[in-house]
Amino acid sequence: MEGWIKIHRKMLDWEWYNDNNTKILFLHLLLTANHKEKKWRGQIIKRGQKITSIQHLAEETRLSVRQVRTSLDKLKSTHEITIKTTNKNTLVTIEKYNDYQDKDNNNDKQNDKQPDNEMTIERQTNDKQMTTNKNDKNVRNIYIDLLNKYKAKIDEEPRRNILIIGEMKREKEYSLLSQEEQEKLFNELMEYKTY
Repeated sequence: MEGWIKIHRKMLDWEWYNDNNTKILFLHLLLTANHKEKKWRGQIIKRGQKITSIQHLAEETRLSVRQVRTSLDKLKSTHEITIKTTNKNTLVTIEKYNDYQDKDNNNDKQNDKQPDNEMTIERQTNDKQMTTNKNDKNVRNIYIDLLNKYKAKIDEEPRRNILIIGEMKREKEYSLLSQEEQEKLFNELMEYKTY
């Protein structure tokens, strides 16, 4: 598959964002839904739709069949998707698919052309480097903020350090850190004021 989808940062505030199974399933549906209308076995499958089955979704996402059913129910309850089931398959429609892949927005279109000269390549490399540096600084700030916040909490109640660290792991910002950074932060707080 080729192409891209848009994910706005406001998705961090989406009501299912912290429900990992539902988030994984929804992102998978976004990435695998038709990006243009196609005909399949005499049936028109529209843009933003996907023919599948619960078993197939479970295999693709490595969730259990029960987890897929539960997540589909959640997504239906908030009108993210609609589902039409037959005895052969399931047609999933992403209700606001155009919000995630707007084919008419010229500013956001993916540029498939190769750069014409070395200056363009250099500028793109510099832009990527600046973006990476900004993201690194943001992650570093999140790491430092969490470290300071939870060190202060441990200072107040040192005997509750394990409960306090557990509280930190439920923070949205904690999930933005890489696995390596999460482990480092966890270990640093576990060693902090150990009695």
